[in-house]
Amino acid sequence: MEVFDVTRGIWRQFDIGDQGIGHRTKSHVLPISEDSLAVIGGKDEYGVPIDEIGEFNVKHMKCIPTDWRLPKGLSGFASCLLKKGSVAICGGNDGQKTVSGFFILTFKRDGLAPQVTNLPPLISPREDFSLVLGPDRKLYALGGFNTSE
Repeated sequence: MEVFDVTRGIWRQFDIGDQGIGHRTKSHVLPISEDSLAVIGGKDEYGVPIDEIGEFNVKHMKCIPTDWRLPKGLSGFASCLLKKGSVAICGGNDGQKTVSGFFILTFKRDGLAPQVTNLPPLISPREDFSLVLGPDRKLYALGGFNTSE
């Protein structure tokens, strides 16, 4: 992980792979509280989708392993912060096929596993795309492709 200090204009590097979260690619990192980031899913070094959600504490600059999990291993998904502690996740690849699932993760301050709320799936399965919450409070899924076709 690299961290850019906007005030000082410098980058610092931290190896989070040695802190219990593991090396991963195609994952997402989003803020879940004033002092924590969630490190969500992705692929491990063997290309296997990961269902783990780790926590990175920005005050102490260290990873906090958790027992939090996605409903299944996912990589190439899109995510978007809806509000503090609430993250939308959709699409991606489960290691077998491109998927269209859509759910919200709601993180609690008590350290318990995030609540998963399933919502209607995307119209078309897609991976490697962008998800943004527009100024009209609607989610926009842009780009991507379906590798299963």
